[in-house]
Amino acid sequence: MANWNDILGIAKQAAETAGKKTGEVVEASKLRLQTVSLNSEITKTYEKIGELVYRSAKMSQTPGEELDKFINEIDVLVNELNEVESKISQIKNMQKCPNCGEYCDAYAKYCSRCGMVMNSTAKEKNNQNQIIDVFPQNVYDEKQNNMD
Repeated sequence: MANWNDILGIAKQAAETAGKKTGEVVEASKLRLQTVSLNSEITKTYEKIGELVYRSAKMSQTPGEELDKFINEIDVLVNELNEVESKISQIKNMQKCPNCGEYCDAYAKYCSRCGMVMNSTAKEKNNQNQIIDVFPQNVYDEKQNNMD
């Protein structure tokens, strides 16, 4: 006969799993906001480059060092964006296609966008994809036997 401690342990495990998933969702949301911010900064820097090139062309000058500064800023921002997207893909259990950059399921053998063979290195996460049976079979059987 299953006792309350067993049932309590199962309920505790379910609550811990739910808490962990909630934390992952919150972290992914924060990271998505960070990608929006980084994309905005990249766009603003592209606009600055455009203005610089326009002014330089209008005055028959070359953009020079200022252009290099903006290019370096974009490179840094793109690297940060790639790191954030990588963290999001880890949380969501996704992998990035080496050919087109599409994010696909970690267990996919082929990219859903371009059909490229994926290098699936995904491993199952311990207890994250596990279904927790709140009423184990032996508890259910005992309840059925007590009712008869």
